[in-house]
Amino acid sequence: MAKRSWICLSALAMMLLPAHAEIVVVAVSGTDEIAPGTRLATGQAINLPEGAKLTLLSQSGEMQVLEGPYSGEPAAKDEASTQNSDAAGWSAVLALVGDPDARSDVMGASRVTDGEFMVPPSIWHVSVDSSGPRCTLPDAVALWRRDAGQGTDISIRSSAGRLTDVAWPANEHMLALPNEFAADGRMMVSINGELRDLALIVAPDDLPNAGPGAVFTWLMEHKCQRQALALIERVHAGLNLTD
Repeated sequence: MAKRSWICLSALAMMLLPAHAEIVVVAVSGTDEIAPGTRLATGQAINLPEGAKLTLLSQSGEMQVLEGPYSGEPAAKDEASTQNSDAAGWSAVLALVGDPDARSDVMGASRVTDGEFMVPPSIWHVSVDSSGPRCTLPDAVALWRRDAGQGTDISIRSSAGRLTDVAWPANEHMLALPNEFAADGRMMVSINGELRDLALIVAPDDLPNAGPGAVFTWLMEHKCQRQALALIERVHAGLNLTD
């Protein structure tokens, strides 16, 4: 029997087309027959073997998780209620999940220069592997690095103040900062002799408890693409978004 679950992404309404909404594959596991970024035609059937899983994002505002064995069309909601499209917003979503036809300036420098474009394990980890926009929780900032093989000292400067010679121990990927550093604005982080120029954006107080759609839309609006990818990965894995 086909397994199917829905997560409403009503906050994506600003990105929607008025009819014939597209569906894009945003995450895949257990099969090599389809890749993230694949756009599905209207009425296109999907065949999934046992153990395969797809997460689909529709312009009509839903994220659908399909688990094999499954055969049939993705379920569709009534398109009559959809609002006007933000074409740039939908193009950004397509580029984010790897559609080669949609790659453009929407990813900024991150896609071009970050190599493997590593995604932090938590939605709210602030990556210091490159410069750029980063979204964080109110009253909490957690820095994250992909290479934790060696310990190092870092220095931080922002509107909240300065920290110098802060120890980041070996084998620790995450480093929590004092709560007062959760402030909108520029944050300069010096790590291993390299300077990271981060644009920190603090989430509204009620956003962490909102649904996945509201969080995903807010992250995309503020160009926190890594963190939007982390959200997709957690939804695909069935994990809690607040961890």
